[in-house]
Amino acid sequence: MEYSPDTQNVIMILQLHNKPLNILLFLCSFTLLHAQEDYYFSGYVKNLVSKDVISDAVIKIGEVYVVSNDKGFFSGLLKEGSNRIEITCLGYTPIDTTIIGRDNIFIEFELVPTSYLLEEVVVTNKKQSLIHRGLGNFVIDVSQLRKTPLFLGERDIVKSMQLLPGISSGMEGSSQLNIRGGTNDQTLFLIDNVPVYLQNHAFGLFSIFNSDIIRQAEVYKSGIPAIHGNHLSGGASIRLKNGNMTEHSGSLSIGPLAGSISANGPIVKNKLSYLFSVRKSFLDLVFDGISYIKGEVQTGAPLINFYDVNAKITLRVNSQNRLSMIYYTGLDYFYNHSKVQNREEENEFVYTFKDKLGWKNNLFSLQSESIVGKNILLNNSFYITSLGNMDIQHFKMEDPNTTGNIKNGVLSDLINIGGKSDFEITTNRHLTFKTGIHGAYQLFKPNYILKERDGVTNYFNINKLSLQSYSMYLTTIYLYDKWKISAGLRSSIYKTHNFHFALEPRLKIENNFIDGEMIMLSYDRTTQPTISVNEMNYNSLFDFWIPFKDKLPIANQLSLGYKKLFYEHNLSVSLEAFSKKFKNLVLIENIDAYLENMESFNLGTGSAKGVELMIDYTPANWSFMAAYSLSKTTRTFNNKTYPFKYDTPHALSLYINYDLLSTVRRRNSLSTNIQIKSGLPYFVPTIKYPNMGLPSDPSGYPYFDSEDLYYVPFEPNTRLNNYFRWDVNFTMEKKTKKGIRTWQFSILNMTAHKNPYSIYLTEDGYKAFQLIPILPSISFTYEK
Repeated sequence: MEYSPDTQNVIMILQLHNKPLNILLFLCSFTLLHAQEDYYFSGYVKNLVSKDVISDAVIKIGEVYVVSNDKGFFSGLLKEGSNRIEITCLGYTPIDTTIIGRDNIFIEFELVPTSYLLEEVVVTNKKQSLIHRGLGNFVIDVSQLRKTPLFLGERDIVKSMQLLPGISSGMEGSSQLNIRGGTNDQTLFLIDNVPVYLQNHAFGLFSIFNSDIIRQAEVYKSGIPAIHGNHLSGGASIRLKNGNMTEHSGSLSIGPLAGSISANGPIVKNKLSYLFSVRKSFLDLVFDGISYIKGEVQTGAPLINFYDVNAKITLRVNSQNRLSMIYYTGLDYFYNHSKVQNREEENEFVYTFKDKLGWKNNLFSLQSESIVGKNILLNNSFYITSLGNMDIQHFKMEDPNTTGNIKNGVLSDLINIGGKSDFEITTNRHLTFKTGIHGAYQLFKPNYILKERDGVTNYFNINKLSLQSYSMYLTTIYLYDKWKISAGLRSSIYKTHNFHFALEPRLKIENNFIDGEMIMLSYDRTTQPTISVNEMNYNSLFDFWIPFKDKLPIANQLSLGYKKLFYEHNLSVSLEAFSKKFKNLVLIENIDAYLENMESFNLGTGSAKGVELMIDYTPANWSFMAAYSLSKTTRTFNNKTYPFKYDTPHALSLYINYDLLSTVRRRNSLSTNIQIKSGLPYFVPTIKYPNMGLPSDPSGYPYFDSEDLYYVPFEPNTRLNNYFRWDVNFTMEKKTKKGIRTWQFSILNMTAHKNPYSIYLTEDGYKAFQLIPILPSISFTYEK
C-alpha cells in the first residue's frame, strides 16, 4: 500500500509548512546543509486502542533506522520519491507501507496491539520481558508484573529492577535500588521526568509506583544520558500512562495489605483525557473501625498506614502540541495506640498514647510538548516536589484534677521547585542533537523539634539550608554505517554558602560489527549536590536530605559490553564489565554537630568493579531470564578500607515463566524467581551502655526509653549468612464480556530459608530477625 501526504488510513499524515531553523541556529554554532531531495519526516507512534504513545518502536526508512523516544516521538529524513517505511514494536502488529517524499511530512502511526486481534487470529509472536537499549540501560515490560511473585499482594516494578545484574536491594524485602556500588539516595527516581526523594511505601517493603498506571519503566546503570544529573550511581525513570482519548476504562486491585482503584478516559473526546488512581492500606482501617464502633482505643501491635493518589490530565492542543498536569501525593506512617485507664471513682484516670513515625510525599508538575518547525521536539516542565518526615509521640491524659494534651516530635522537610526546557533536534540522517537547560531551588529543614501542649505549638532548632542548581547539557548522537556514538557534556553551577562548578562528560559508543553482535563502551562522570542522612542507623529508613558542604561528591565510571542476538531462537546474551570510582563521599560521625555547625564528619572514597552476565530467552510459551554479577565494592575513610555495606561478591537471579494455557479468552501461567547471593557486610553492636534518661531526649519522656543503648561501629565488622530465596507465582487471566479478570497466587520463600533482616544483641548473644518467613499472598484484579 502507498501513502502520500493527502492519504489517510490507519495513519494520519499532516503536511508541515517550511519554517526557518532559527532555534537550531540559536542552540548550535553551526548548521549542516542537506541535499534538496531530502525531506524531514517526523511524528508519533501510538496505540490504536488507547491512543497512548509507544516508545521503542523501530521505524525503518529505507535502510536507515530510527527509534521512537519515551514520548513516542521519532524524526528522520525521506528521500525524494518512493520510500519504504516499516514500523515494528514488540507486542504490536507491524506496518509496512510506502510514503512518497516530496515535502516535509508529519505522521502519526497507530499500531494494533496483538491482544486486540480478532478471536479467530492465533497470536504467535512473543513479547520480551525487557528491552536492552544499550550498555547498562534496560526497559522493563510492565505487563510482566502480572506474572511475577507478589509481596503481600502488591506488584512492584522496583522488585523487577532488582533482578537485573549490578542492582542490589540491600536488606531483605527492601525496595531500594543500590546500583553498582552506590546507595539508594545516589539513585535518581523520576515520575514523568520529575524527581522524587523517597520512593518507598511501608518502610521499604514496596515502592510508591502503582503498577496499574505505569506505561514504561526504565533503569540506567551506565551510559547515563546528559539530560540526567545530580545523582551519582544511576537512575530509574517511571512513565505514567496518558488517559485514553476515546473511551473510559479502569481497574480494581485487591490484596491482603492494600487495595487500588484506577480510572482513565476522555473528558473531551480526542482532545482532553484524565488518569486517576488511589491506593490505600487495609489493616489500619480495620483497627480504627473497631475502635470507632467500640468507642475506645484498641491497644494492639504497631500498624502500617499508607496511601497514594496519582492524577494526570492531558490536553491534545493539536497533533504537534500537548499539555499535561501531573499530581502525586502519598503518606506513610507506622503507629501504635495504647491506652491505660482506671474507672474506679476514687482514682479515675485515662492515659492515651500514640506514636507515629513516617513521611509524606507530594509532587505537582505542568508540562508541555511541542514540535517546532520541521525537526525539533521541545519539552518544557515546571514542578514542585516535597518530602516531609515525622517522628511524633502524642500523650493525652484525663483525670478529675488534670487534663492534658501533649505532642512531641522530630520533623524534617524538603521542598524542591524547578523547571526544565529540553530540545531534540534532527539535522540529517546521521546527526541528532539533544540539549536543554535545568534549574531548581531546594529548601531543607532537617531534624527540627516539635513541642505542643494543649493546642499551643512551638518549633525548636530549625536550621534552614538551601541549594540552588543550574545546569546546561548538550548531547550529539552520530550514526554512521554500523557505529552509534553519543557524546554529551553536562555543566552545572551549585550555590550553597558559596558557588561550585561541575563538568560531567558522558560518552557512549556502540558498534554492530556483525549482524546480531554489538560491542559497547561508555564513560560517565556524575556529581551529586545532596546527601541523605539515616541517623547512622543501619536499618533506619527514616531519611532526610541536606546539601553537600564544601567538596562535591563525584563518581567516574568506565563500562565495556558485548551483546549477541540469536534471532531464530529469541535469545540474547550480554556481558558487561565496569569500574567505578567515588570521591568526596561523606561519613557523618555526629549528626547534631553536622547539622548545626557542619562539623564531625569525614570525607572518603569508594570503589566498585565487576562483571555482569545477562541471558534473556523467550521461546513460544516460555520466558527465561538469568542475571549473574561478580563484583567487589569498598569504602575508604580515615585511611581504612572496608567492604561497602551492600557489597555482594556473587549474585544470581533467575526468572522463569511458562504459559500453561494460552487462548483468546484464558491464559494461565506459572512463574518462579530464584535469588542466590553472598551475605551482606553488617554492623554488629559490640558495646552497650546505660541510657541516662536525659531531659533533652526528643520524646520528652526519657523514662519510657530506659533500655540500654548500643554503640554501632562505623564500618562493618561481620558478614551475614549467604542469601537464598525461591518464590513462585500462579496467574489466571480470563477475558469476560466487559473486561479482564486476573487472580494471582504467590508464595515467597518457598523453602522458608532464614534470611536475616537484622542482627541484635541480647543477654543470650546475637540473634537474627527474619522479615520474610514462608509468605503466601493473593491478589485480584479486574480491568475494564
